Amino acid sequence: MLYGLLTFLLRLKKIKRKDPLGYDDPVGPVLLVIVLCGAVGTYLLRMYTFKWPGEEVHTADTPFSKEFEMGVMPSYFVNETAAIAMVARAMQASASVSSVTLAHATFELFRQTELDTAEDLVVNQGRSKVKLTTRLTLKGARYMSANLGSAPGTGSTDLTLSVKGTERAQLAATAANCVGRYAAHCEVKVEQNFHMEKAEVGQPRSPRVPLPATSWQRSVKISGMPHTTSLTTIGDHLRGCGDLRGYFALPPRVPAGPFLLGTEDEERLYVRDEFYYWKVKLPFALAQAPSVYLYASLTTKYESPQLAVLPLQTPREDSELSFKIGGNQNHGVEVSDLNSDGALSLAAHDLYRELRSAPWVSDNA
Repeated sequence: MLYGLLTFLLRLKKIKRKDPLGYDDPVGPVLLVIVLCGAVGTYLLRMYTFKWPGEEVHTADTPFSKEFEMGVMPSYFVNETAAIAMVARAMQASASVSSVTLAHATFELFRQTELDTAEDLVVNQGRSKVKLTTRLTLKGARYMSANLGSAPGTGSTDLTLSVKGTERAQLAATAANCVGRYAAHCEVKVEQNFHMEKAEVGQPRSPRVPLPATSWQRSVKISGMPHTTSLTTIGDHLRGCGDLRGYFALPPRVPAGPFLLGTEDEERLYVRDEFYYWKVKLPFALAQAPSVYLYASLTTKYESPQLAVLPLQTPREDSELSFKIGGNQNHGVEVSDLNSDGALSLAAHDLYRELRSAPWVSDNA
């Protein structure tokens, strides 16, 4: 740019002096080509090979959170508005909660598509999950709307890869991350999930147990992708196993064992499951940290968008309620608060225990 500016000023002087010679510039085009080749080469290296130090592995700085999950029985409510009001009443009655802001509850409709190979290699061998999530309604709306995809702020898609493990340190050191081109839209976190044991298919439900089951996972999410992102666009990227490697820096092994063992370059991804769900977020605060706002999320699932927007339509039985502490959303939470003996963690466990005893929480779901 400086060379071009200098050349322009020199030519301007020559024009004012009406000089007959000296207007040609043999160096400029050569210099321009060299700079453009360097820029293209740097782009290709950055996108496909080179990684900044520490880009592939997040360890101590990886955000950590705890999520508490429980199934809900749709027979106890007529719609999402009534359901979140029912949850709010239960939380307001808890001594562990200092405030619940029902007026600020938000309603968002999503489409979730779970992906895998034809042999279910991602789930069965890697014990992982890959999903596409597209928001279909206005972000942060405070009422339910059937205007799918027509309002500003709708249509963004997230692509998420989650890897399961047995302990936090193990997952923090697992080399799963976004590739360089998506670094600005990449979110990596390690999460401890508390959930209720699920009965085997065909087996009767068992009574609630005093303590919930727990599991760990590392999730890598690319957010803000175009709403047109789909299985087809991912498949067109590099084909087969490369589909995922075009978006994620995948490890050869994960804590559960070899990752994508047995896949070839032509191994394609398929839709494993697809459903639509309302996500209703309810702001609340625990008595131990009244200045830190948390969110309880009610997720009601449906087989189609038409069923999701129909009034008085019963959602699927695998609908659930959850809340989490820590992670990127709670900037005022210290790491020590998330320890098993931390005050915030103990308060969250107390609330979870109280909510699990509610009549609208399923026995094991």
